[in-house]
Amino acid sequence: IGVIGRVLYGQKGHDKLVPIAEGLMARRRDFRVVVIGDGPDKVRLEARVRERGLDNYFEFKGWMDERADLYAGLDVVLIPSDVEGVPLVMIEAALRKKPILAHWCSGTEVFREYLDPAFLFSSDADAIEKLAGVESLCQSFASQADALKQTMSIRHSVETFEKTLLRIVESLAK
Repeated sequence: IGVIGRVLYGQKGHDKLVPIAEGLMARRRDFRVVVIGDGPDKVRLEARVRERGLDNYFEFKGWMDERADLYAGLDVVLIPSDVEGVPLVMIEAALRKKPILAHWCSGTEVFREYLDPAFLFSSDADAIEKLAGVESLCQSFASQADALKQTMSIRHSVETFEKTLLRIVESLAK
């Protein structure tokens, strides 16, 4: 289970990782949470993992510049954010056909634009349930990955960005 990005409780949702891991342990023991990134709450998260005796279930890699390396070996990308725009991690994971499980709340409305409800979770218990059945989640994602990749590629392409920017500049020039 990969969690990629700035480690920041409250916005990026890393505070959910320990309760999710503890709940998942009751369902299966063959998982690992790989936290890729740095941030103001990384030390706090590492301490919480140690306090709860979860060291064997977590790996902290820090930030990695090589994009392909970020996703290598991950079965699923977990996006626990409470607040997002269009997260780069979601786009990158979709382009690499990596299954995504994202936290849906009022601050992450964008996830509903792209992801089937099967790939969204609304609570820690919901995330635990979906991660416990990760094989099914991955199989389901595989059948939808091409469509998601195509949609995101078109909506977030350089060409689309340029057209949008040009429309904005033209409207300001009037």
